[in-house]
Amino acid sequence: MAKEYPDIAVFDLDYTIWPTYADTNISVPVKYDSEHNHLVDSYGYVVKLFPDVIRIFEDLQNHGVTILTASRTWAPEVAKEMIEEFGIKKYITASEWGERSKKGHIQDLLKSLGYSKSEIPNLKIVLFDDEGRNKDVRSIGVDFVYLNASNGVTWRDYQNYLEGKVK
Repeated sequence: MAKEYPDIAVFDLDYTIWPTYADTNISVPVKYDSEHNHLVDSYGYVVKLFPDVIRIFEDLQNHGVTILTASRTWAPEVAKEMIEEFGIKKYITASEWGERSKKGHIQDLLKSLGYSKSEIPNLKIVLFDDEGRNKDVRSIGVDFVYLNASNGVTWRDYQNYLEGKVK
């Protein structure tokens, strides 16, 4: 089956790319432990990326897809440090964080990237997120992939989306 890549893929952070709440469970500074492929915060709390995140980001990047993040986190400095320490900043074009809707995050991201309102309907955009309430992004033409918070984004979820099995 032919795969249809989006123009833009937006990822939530908590329970989508890592299995924790950055704003309540992580205390900075965090340090990356390359031997064990995880972060350790200042209290010794250990967190890893979900297993398929890097593979998905690399596949998207190889297919020219713009990767963005959108999160309701109220501690963006923690999320930023985690992204940098995990070494995934190189995949992410822009991020919009703060206590508001994902619709607002995505609209602001598109505006900051220079897209006009007339261009947006022509873009294929997807949001990967573990919170069902964020399916409201469909009202602005964004596909929504609902994820199991226990697993985050998986290769199967991603492939199902690319193959048109999930919208």
